[in-house]
Amino acid sequence: MAQTQAKFRFKGALEKEEALAAPSEDDKHAEGWNGTGDNRIMLMNGGNEAGAIYVGKLYISSALQPLRVIFDTGSDYMAVTSELCSQSRETLAQKESEEKNKDKGDEQLFDPNTQATLVNVGQIQEKFLADHRFLQTDYDDDSNILIRDSDPALDAVKKMEDNAKKSKCDTQAYAIKQENEVKDMKSDFLSLKYGSADLGGFLYQDKLCIDPLGSRCAEHFQFIALSKANGLGQDFDGILGLSNHMSESKKSANFIQSLKKSGVIDKAVVTFSVNSNGSYALFGDYNASLVVGGDKGLHGLKTYAYLPEYVGAQNNWALEGQSMFYGDKELKSIIDNSSFPAIIDTGSSTLAVPGKFFESLKKEWESVVKLDCRSNDEFCQVTEQCDEVAKKVKPIGFQMGGQVFEVPPTLYLNQANGICQFGIFKNNLGGDSMNLYIIGEPLLKHLYTVYDFENSEIKLGVNLDSAESGVLIYPPGERPVIKTKE
Repeated sequence: MAQTQAKFRFKGALEKEEALAAPSEDDKHAEGWNGTGDNRIMLMNGGNEAGAIYVGKLYISSALQPLRVIFDTGSDYMAVTSELCSQSRETLAQKESEEKNKDKGDEQLFDPNTQATLVNVGQIQEKFLADHRFLQTDYDDDSNILIRDSDPALDAVKKMEDNAKKSKCDTQAYAIKQENEVKDMKSDFLSLKYGSADLGGFLYQDKLCIDPLGSRCAEHFQFIALSKANGLGQDFDGILGLSNHMSESKKSANFIQSLKKSGVIDKAVVTFSVNSNGSYALFGDYNASLVVGGDKGLHGLKTYAYLPEYVGAQNNWALEGQSMFYGDKELKSIIDNSSFPAIIDTGSSTLAVPGKFFESLKKEWESVVKLDCRSNDEFCQVTEQCDEVAKKVKPIGFQMGGQVFEVPPTLYLNQANGICQFGIFKNNLGGDSMNLYIIGEPLLKHLYTVYDFENSEIKLGVNLDSAESGVLIYPPGERPVIKTKE
């Protein structure tokens, strides 16, 4: 996912899951490996501030090394921590680039009579090397670099040494084996963001499996072996990006397309079902019997083409955002009757709306409660209990792809310590990204969601387990009559 507030999670809203252990022999020989007989992976809620709502276990390489990854439809690549975290390949790659581009001249000759400090390149971030041009940048056999003591860059380097651990990884899940399946793609250093996490590494190719027996694998799958994962934490080994790659050249880095190419699945489809009886990701198919209304309750919606500033249009799952409702009141006119992107993102823990919608919602809420929107400029809160607030405010409907998806107050209010938080966020992105929905956990956890890579379509229906949640899907103007309990 791009670097937006979409990865924000309410602090304390969810408990953290325990870290996954390596697969036991019992796991490997259990019938259906994950307790199922099909291409399912059981999921758990990540419950950390990165905003992960779908976390599962995959197995990489012929050694079937277990990975605990976030399933994120808003990210491109799979990126996993690796043994590269203990190496300095990214700084060496940056050094090679600098050597090619730096100017020639006497000022770049090192005077051996000048006092200098020896610094290990493994402790220098690649961005720093790009931003500073040293008077001498020759490496010795131990990958060290000499910096003049008079150079102000030395102080910055020393600070980096103090923070060196933060720029590496808390786990090293992928051990690179010298086997036939493994291939170093010799890529440039690749940087990416996941919420506040700063990730980077190099492109590798190996096999990735959905079962610990290694019988259901995407062969020759390309991914980023991370050499740094600042902010990812110990709870996750990486991210499985499931964005909708449209180009042929990127299909080898798309797990769903790779599973199909390897003959594991017949259709390039992944389904997410979140319910109290066990949440899972299903590869290659979907099961409409788990949807309220069955096949009729599952709505196929074409994805929406757009090009926001922070991410390429072809890489995101998005619907056409058309309008918003507060109860029966339509708020469409405040954005000049134009449509806009609605990003459907499993890696997001919020519901974010265009700024003008947010301001309109604030006025509606302020008419019935004493609203505090100054403590945090992205969302609002009150000092009342949420169960009391829910009686005063109304459901919010997101019109997308020709359907209204209605969320009741009980689902967009979050009870924190002494305050009730409104879980509808203001989208504070700039430029072309200002007017868009980001649809995350508060709604998606109640929806049966099918991502169809072959037809660029998303199917959405209410989970059977959420039949009493108050989440509704209906055509505009056909809102069902809600029966109130007496």
